[in-house]
Amino acid sequence: MNKIDIFSYGWIYDAILLMLFIVAAVDCFGIIRSIKEGREELAEYAALCVKYLKIAMLLFAGGFFLVVAFTYGYDTATTLIHGFMGFLLIADAIASLVIKIKYSRRYEKK
Repeated sequence: MNKIDIFSYGWIYDAILLMLFIVAAVDCFGIIRSIKEGREELAEYAALCVKYLKIAMLLFAGGFFLVVAFTYGYDTATTLIHGFMGFLLIADAIASLVIKIKYSRRYEKK
């Protein structure tokens, strides 16, 4: 059976992968910056930047990439890229959900 590599899908799929990676990287930067600034900054970040629809999208995309990585017959590089993206997006969704639940109510009450 022929192995399928990630670059055979075309530039649109590669652009989607890149955009999702950028979303996770920007979230990571925002979360780290907010943690350094303190609880008030985390509360503001949770209320203004973290949305439940975004969390659902991250979970869906991460789950899709994990399913693709572990069930389809791709070459090693493609499997690693999909697996890494899946874990990264799910970790971002979990961190965002924890921050949203823990800190968003403090900002909204004031």
